[in-house]
Amino acid sequence: MTRAAAVGLGLALAACAGRAAVPAPRPPANTGGGDRGADRPVDPLALGRGDAVALVGTVTDEQGAPHPARWDLTVEGVFVRAAQTAWVVGGWPITRVWGDPDRALATIVVLRDGQLWLAHARPDELAAARAAIGDGRLPANASPFARWPLRAGDELCPDRDAPLMCWTVARDGDDFHVTLRTNPDDTTYVLHPERGLVGFRYHHHGTINDVELRREAPAP
Repeated sequence: MTRAAAVGLGLALAACAGRAAVPAPRPPANTGGGDRGADRPVDPLALGRGDAVALVGTVTDEQGAPHPARWDLTVEGVFVRAAQTAWVVGGWPITRVWGDPDRALATIVVLRDGQLWLAHARPDELAAARAAIGDGRLPANASPFARWPLRAGDELCPDRDAPLMCWTVARDGDDFHVTLRTNPDDTTYVLHPERGLVGFRYHHHGTINDVELRREAPAP
């Protein structure tokens, strides 16, 4: 190294040493569904902010007749607080399966400490649920259903008194199937590590009532 180069390197290092470190930006404490200017939080299900997610496919009724279906999920709010991000979603697939009386249910999806949680709230419960996630707490009836990132073979049993009712993770190509099997039915969320929630499946054991949906690709 020449003398001139050594002097130049010394000056550059001195300048860096005297410069104050720039702190990393902090995430917003709370952002509503229409707030697109704030930094986007980690979004494992690719729900977005104020966006609509369309699931399209086939619903088979109890008589065995298939019907084309389109189920829209709407993101009604996103709450970011400390290590927790929560999405308030209308039209979550399993609430559609449960039938008309429950279609007013809102679903809260929470990512907290590397774990995904689900909670459902009636209209009279929604204010309390929003207050909880606004404070960085879980809603009252939140139940874990998957660890993030996903790994094939993972198992999560929310109810210790019902050890057979567990969410299990299986890999199918690039997708992961997160499935809850119970005596009456099977519920599966199809998740992709980068594209989020890409499908939903439901099968009832006592009837031939089935749901098979895939996420509609956005327009180019």
